[in-house]
Amino acid sequence: MRWIQTISLCAILMACTSSPNYTLETLPSGKQVRVISVTLTRSSNSEPGLVLRYLTDTDLNDRPALEREVDEIWRYFKKEVEKAGYSKGIILADVQTQGLAFAASKGFGFTFRKTSDGQWRRTP
Repeated sequence: MRWIQTISLCAILMACTSSPNYTLETLPSGKQVRVISVTLTRSSNSEPGLVLRYLTDTDLNDRPALEREVDEIWRYFKKEVEKAGYSKGIILADVQTQGLAFAASKGFGFTFRKTSDGQWRRTP
């Protein structure tokens, strides 16, 4: 029984202290972004696009600050979306909270679409 308790405690400690799974990217401004993933999105009712999911320290309730952060990231990510040949890009800002033996996240998403005149616009 003591052996099971020891293993359980080790598993809990590893969950609490393990480093998050992200790649650190540096923007031209010097700001570092913790990128969790870049994936392709496809749905039957929408055109395909690339999705960048990242961890933010910005309060999700501070919409102006979050929009400024996402706009700065978009200038970097837009090049990747265009290089891949897509006319839609999505940036998902996640905030993670750590508990004793769990991690939870909540987030906010921003969609950018290329218009017929070749300009990129953030859609509401």
